[in-house]
Amino acid sequence: MPPAPGDPNVPKNMKVRVMPLVACSMTYEALGYIATPIPYAEVYSGIQTGIVDGQMGGPPFQAWSFRDVNTVWVQYNDYFEQHWVTINKGIWDKLPADIQNAIQEAANEASNIRWGQVATEDEDYRRILKDDFGWKIVMLTDAELDACAKKVRMEVWPKMKELLGDELYTTVRINSMIE
Repeated sequence: MPPAPGDPNVPKNMKVRVMPLVACSMTYEALGYIATPIPYAEVYSGIQTGIVDGQMGGPPFQAWSFRDVNTVWVQYNDYFEQHWVTINKGIWDKLPADIQNAIQEAANEASNIRWGQVATEDEDYRRILKDDFGWKIVMLTDAELDACAKKVRMEVWPKMKELLGDELYTTVRINSMIE
């Protein structure tokens, strides 16, 4: 259990696997962890051998895969797991408009169905982790989530501007409705 998981100003003194992306490392450093970028395929053995103390990323159903090497779930609401529907652009461009529309509608419907399942699935897996495997489930309060978000926005977002450039950074800020 990290000390004061909802207070980003408290050093956690824990190595946490982060996705090997700069934004993930900066985010978890801002939250007080020692960010350790590790490819997903190496996470289980990294936790098992003590290279890292835990991991970030993924929904509760993914945490279930680590049920025997982890014992704590902290819900930061930092990233969300999305599912992709992809098609080769050259093939897409050759399809008639009615086929493109049918594929787009099917993708939208699949996305809407999945979106409607996520909250219940997350609750179910957190319950399973707690009840069947004895995990401690930490659901941060709105105030704690806000404190974490504010610190990340203050420390990480300006650095992301340097990586993204002004135009993309401004687009992200406008579309996230965060000032």
